[in-house]
Formats: sequence, C-alpha cells, structure tokens
Amino acid sequence: MHIPAVTQKTYQQMMDCDQLPRLIENMRKFLQFRAERATPILAPTFTKCRENLAEMEAWYDHWIRNLGCAVITGPSNCAGQIPHAAAADMSRQNACPAGGCGRE
Repeated sequence: MHIPAVTQKTYQQMMDCDQLPRLIENMRKFLQFRAERATPILAPTFTKCRENLAEMEAWYDHWIRNLGCAVITGPSNCAGQIPHAAAADMSRQNACPAGGCGRE
C-alpha cells in the first residue's frame, strides 16, 4: 500500500488528493480483519522523495511499531515520462574514485 507521507499536507502534495484520513481508516479496518482471520501481509510503502524526506523516519518508526513491516523505496521517473523526484542523485553511489576504488 503506497503511503508516502505522515502528514495530510505532505500526502496531499505527493498524491494530489486529500485522502490520508480515509487511507488510515481503511488500514485500521484491514488490521482488525487480519487479527480475526489469517490474511496476507500488507506492507505500507514509502517512496523517498525531496517532498517527503523529512517525514521518512517518523513514517518508518510508526509502521514498524504498529504493523511490523514497512518498505522504503526510491522514486521512478517512469522511463523519463515524469520529472525526477529523488531526494538525492544516487547514480554514482558505487563509483570508485579515479576508477580504481582508491587503490594505487
């Protein structure tokens, strides 16, 4: 389940709708249903972007504490169809300095 924010303001900015209270209520209903029956795991998913980065830690702590699972993923630009929204440019994160991993 895609839940990219903690606050209504950030949720509305990220999703272009004001449905966070409804989503949270539906999640509560699911958890109640799951407690009564054996049902599949539902993992909330947070797409890490510049707009919601400040809420990521609180979001993760909340879902781990209350649900026992949480997924944080990076955004996609859908093959260049939408603007890049990553919190940081990770394209060179594994690049070695001077091509030799610092070894001489």
